[in-house]
Amino acid sequence: MSRLNPLATAAKMPSVIDILSRSTGLSGVRHQRATLTDDQVDLLLHPPISGLGALDFKGGVALIETGYRHAVEVLGRSDVKDRFVSSGP
Repeated sequence: MSRLNPLATAAKMPSVIDILSRSTGLSGVRHQRATLTDDQVDLLLHPPISGLGALDFKGGVALIETGYRHAVEVLGRSDVKDRFVSSGP
């Protein structure tokens, strides 16, 4: 637009990192939707990681810990664990 009207304010363009991050996220959503339509999903976990950034490399330990605690809690409430319990020799 600035080429046509030099007095117009320039539009903010997303950075390459923003574009790659969004496209990766959209690809993940598409893959997740395709997977969920399949009958092979036993349990879908959504750990509470909204406060952790995708590019926060120093927050990796917190991310792992949050995911682990969430998985333990959800698996403890589900019946999925009963399928893997050994009934003995």
